Amino acid sequence: MKIIRNIEYLPNLHLDIFVPEKVEATFVHFHGGGLVEGDKTDVDDLMIHLCNKNYLMVNVNYSLYPNTKFPIYLIEAAKAVKYIYDHIEEYHGSKDNIYLSGQSAGAYIVTMLALNKEYLETVRLSPKDIKGYVSDSGQMNDHFNVQKLEYGIDPWLQRITKIGPMYYVTKDNDVPPLLLIYYSNDMLNRKEQNIMLYNLVKFYSPNADITKLELEGNHVDGSCKKDIDDEYPYVKELVKWMTRK
Repeated sequence: MKIIRNIEYLPNLHLDIFVPEKVEATFVHFHGGGLVEGDKTDVDDLMIHLCNKNYLMVNVNYSLYPNTKFPIYLIEAAKAVKYIYDHIEEYHGSKDNIYLSGQSAGAYIVTMLALNKEYLETVRLSPKDIKGYVSDSGQMNDHFNVQKLEYGIDPWLQRITKIGPMYYVTKDNDVPPLLLIYYSNDMLNRKEQNIMLYNLVKFYSPNADITKLELEGNHVDGSCKKDIDDEYPYVKELVKWMTRK
């Protein structure tokens, strides 16, 4: 394994690349932290764990509140994806085998990129250029900290506007492959939001390649805590999903 730290994909924004000896697929990953905290290094152990399974892992930093506003971090995320798309062959990966993944706020970012095509289109990509999207306990309604910090709205009120991924589920949206993971004791309404998004996608597009999965535990436990097999439950399910028929 080779770890390349702090590649500048935009001024003052960096990503890390974890390169295995053999590349089965590439994951561009976005950390959690409610859009107000967190760092790419917070999930180094998960990145190393997946790299040891022959996945090329890219871990991305993006702008956080109070030094940002919606949708700056989404635009930055799209540019990080474009950077990797343009350079992936330098690390022995393939443009045809790139996935996006994220935890919590990072999952919100990933799902927004999947469902609102305008962000990737600004960097001359389509959501369909990405092989799949993995959301680990993402918020599907308006993000609570955007409500709180930009609009002064009670963060626990449930809203569906252009801030949230669910707004973009329509009969005309060709949803790309998407895995929605949530937890039995997740944050308030997080489980219900993911189920609702899944149901809406299936209502409009019965044949859509979308999977919902409930894991035991609290918010993002599956990608933060190993089980008795010394494995992340999130990783077990991720591998199953990637090899689905």
